[in-house]
Amino acid sequence: MAYVLRELGDWDEVVELSEGLLVPGATPDDTLAADGVLGAVLVWRGAPERGRPPLERCLETTGRLDVVSMHCDSAAALAWLAADEGDTDAAVRQYDRALALHDDLDIPFERAQILLRGASR
Repeated sequence: MAYVLRELGDWDEVVELSEGLLVPGATPDDTLAADGVLGAVLVWRGAPERGRPPLERCLETTGRLDVVSMHCDSAAALAWLAADEGDTDAAVRQYDRALALHDDLDIPFERAQILLRGASR
């Protein structure tokens, strides 16, 4: 639900819903979608110090669990952050990672929107 709310632009609701899922005792396996969606929203809202940790946790967890859609999503958000910080090399590495995942699978176009959002910067 948080992913859909993010795409609809209801970022306040995303933050509330996602933070509600990040409870004591929850493992990264349990929170991977909340981590990725919340991290992206926080980064886009100008809070990279709060957004980077959940995005990195999501990227690690999705890589380990092979959850390609959120792996692609979190890599793209981290690429956006790197570009925003002026680290072009890191941005290119993350976008390449996300694009490679996207190209290897039959991911619907709407899942590629985060890549287009970043590339349009």
